[in-house]
Amino acid sequence: MSYDKYSYYVLCEDRAHFGFVYGYLMEMGAKRGKINTIIDFPEGKSDAKKFVQSNYGIAVEKMKQKSANTVLIVLRDADLDEHSTVLKFFDNSMNNVFIAVPKQNVETWFYFFANKDNAESKDETKDRKLWYRQHNEKPKPAFCGKQFVDVIKCKKNNQSIPNIPASLDATVSRIIEYEENL
Repeated sequence: MSYDKYSYYVLCEDRAHFGFVYGYLMEMGAKRGKINTIIDFPEGKSDAKKFVQSNYGIAVEKMKQKSANTVLIVLRDADLDEHSTVLKFFDNSMNNVFIAVPKQNVETWFYFFANKDNAESKDETKDRKLWYRQHNEKPKPAFCGKQFVDVIKCKKNNQSIPNIPASLDATVSRIIEYEENL
């Protein structure tokens, strides 16, 4: 898949989500002006999970009006919901839609990228938002997106990725499959 041939629209909960997706896409070769939110995410305190779910249908309808070289990326935290339940919520029948769901929250993945050598980094039962807010040297979301690309490359080369959270591992596998089918 040649990432520079596509335009990308992102439906996500907040700036951290968008920064992560943006860093990933830029590292993969997407063009700077071709990565946008399809519906602006809410600022401040709100039910971000509900925002993504309630706007998913609108985003899909907008995608149907776009060219074939357009991809929608949806990123929504599982929070306390079952990871598989959240994935089932989204109708993924369109081949230009990719859904990513971190178990707990995206900060769980950020924790892994900052602490790859720590066995605790694969624990998805802990809410890592507080760690992320309080950590002085926390990784930026775009940096984590670039680290995500490194994990994808390792997986493509059948290299072991110790301590990877299960939802991140599953997302990487789905991205590899998604790329093969585009």
